[in-house]
Amino acid sequence: MVGYELRAPTLSEISEVQTYFRLVLTEYMVWIDKRLVHQAANGVGYTSFNTHIDAIWKPITDFENRINRYPKLSKLSRNVLVYENGTVTYTVRRSVKFFCQFFFIDLPFDSHKCTVKVFIVNEDKSVVQM
Repeated sequence: MVGYELRAPTLSEISEVQTYFRLVLTEYMVWIDKRLVHQAANGVGYTSFNTHIDAIWKPITDFENRINRYPKLSKLSRNVLVYENGTVTYTVRRSVKFFCQFFFIDLPFDSHKCTVKVFIVNEDKSVVQM
């Protein structure tokens, strides 16, 4: 199972004309990979795998209503910690542009509902808990 949490504290851009909004968001994922059980050398119970981030399996997430191409994720925008029992925490921070239809006819008293639909690309939905 992969646990997933999405936090989007920053709305960085809105375009009524081009019908989109941009969020700076952070994805938090956690799962257990028994192949990564180890004795941590740092004495705190986990090991940072940031220098080998591409060597371990990670869920690939995408958004159904995303309208921009993903930039290549830098090592600074991703963080992987592997705990001694094989629990993996993976954090990704990125800026994503989403489609949303806006109608600003009652400005400044109007309200809008724009959804963000997340899915895991590289896994069967039965093993993902969102």
